[in-house]
Amino acid sequence: MIGNLKQGQYFGNEIAKKDDFHFFCNLTHYESFQFIENHYHENGYLSLLVNGAYIERNDGEENKIGPGNVLFRAAGYCLQIILFQNLPFVSILN
Repeated sequence: MIGNLKQGQYFGNEIAKKDDFHFFCNLTHYESFQFIENHYHENGYLSLLVNGAYIERNDGEENKIGPGNVLFRAAGYCLQIILFQNLPFVSILN
């Protein structure tokens, strides 16, 4: 089953955000060693991995994402995430 996240909605614990008419930015923490099922976001977004690491699966491909990686994901991009870094959290700036 594929989950759908509405505009500005992300998994994890949001710890900070800035929102105005043209721009939305949030910092989200994710617990290590979790599995996030297939899902997609209604909005496109840029994502910067601040710390930690995870594996992203999409359409049969698997990519390791590490600190400093910047990703663009178009609206409707379907992905599955495995958070595996042995840290208290993974931080992503969207």
